[in-house]
Amino acid sequence: MAALQVTIDTNVLIDGLDGVSEKRAAFDALLSLRREGKVEIALSTRLEQDKSNDSDVDRVRRHYEAAASFDVIGAPARIEVSRIGSRDVIADGEQANRLAKLFGVEKPATANKHTLWDVDHLYAHWSDRRNVFLTYDRPILNKRGGLKDAGIVVMDPREFIAQFMIGPQA
Repeated sequence: MAALQVTIDTNVLIDGLDGVSEKRAAFDALLSLRREGKVEIALSTRLEQDKSNDSDVDRVRRHYEAAASFDVIGAPARIEVSRIGSRDVIADGEQANRLAKLFGVEKPATANKHTLWDVDHLYAHWSDRRNVFLTYDRPILNKRGGLKDAGIVVMDPREFIAQFMIGPQA
């Protein structure tokens, strides 16, 4: 059986290192599944933007060190965000527009940056054809139906671990 390809949102990494015990336990279980070869874990290149306002240098360093152990997948290239040599990708207009519309991002230049980064994380996941996107972000979780229609399965990490441990239901 091939390993499931899982993408984690930045909040899964942060809460896995610094969050409440329940979220740390889910992160540890995810890492155990990776060690067993059952899942492959990736983060998108938007980690840098998500961490850009964190003033705690030691915390940022710890988060980047932990992130370095995961695969990196490219988010859509954006002017004033992407750097030359980054892994950002040229976006498929149709899917990028579908995700932007689902999140109410009509004009990226004036959109809430956190919402824009959410769209970018999800696009990276979709374009890399990964299996499950894990997040604690309520606005993303609340859009599961529309995201599933767009080809993206979204789950809370605790839910994923619980279902993974139980296995497929008959």
